[in-house]
This record gives sequence, C-alpha cells and structure tokens, in this order.
Amino acid sequence: MLIDIHVHCSKARHPKVSRSAGSQYPTPSRLIEMLDEAGIDKAVVMSTVSPECRYTPVIPEETIEICALYPDRLIPFCNLDPRYLSNSTAADTGRCSRLTWRWDAWAWVSTCPTSPSTTRST
Repeated sequence: MLIDIHVHCSKARHPKVSRSAGSQYPTPSRLIEMLDEAGIDKAVVMSTVSPECRYTPVIPEETIEICALYPDRLIPFCNLDPRYLSNSTAADTGRCSRLTWRWDAWAWVSTCPTSPSTTRST
C-alpha cells in the first residue's frame, strides 16, 4: 500500500483565488484522479491555516469534510494556528480533535506553535 503523507486539496475556489503562482489546490475529485494516476492508495490531506506561507487557506473543518467524501482514501491532518482561532496562545486548539469525533473519522492533529504534535484516533 502506498500512502502520500502530504497533499493539499480544497473545495472549488473562484479562479481569482489562487496561490502565488496562479495555481489552485486540486478539488477532492481531481485529487482522487491524481492519486489513481500515480498508483497511490491513500493520502494525508493537510489543512493550511498559517498566514505566513499560505495563499489559499483551508481550515480544518473543510479538510475533514473533504476527507469524509473519500474515507477509504483520504486521511485528514488538521493544522491549527492559535492566531487563526483567536490570536491568542490560550486558543481552543482541542477544537480539531473534537471535530474528528463528530465525523467518526480520525486525524493527526498538529498544533503550532504552542504544543507538539499529538495522535488521536477513534
């Protein structure tokens, strides 16, 4: 089994909402096509919420919704930046792990910069 451990994906965006070079993340269906073409069985889909390095934010809720479309193929990885939630180191970074329970899915949860990565499964 081949698993790509770092991919990005988003729901369809307006053509003018793009990354710095003008490209966009693939939609969920296009990502599955790309994985099939490359012979990859599963992929870990990364959220993108860091304001320093992302032109197309993909919040954890969107990542979880995308992965719920293809639960046998896509694994959510939710990045949380406390500045995105409340611009405070006291932000509720446990929010993403609670979302995974709601979707009956599992995810790796990475919180930065206030705590190390943790693993959570249902």
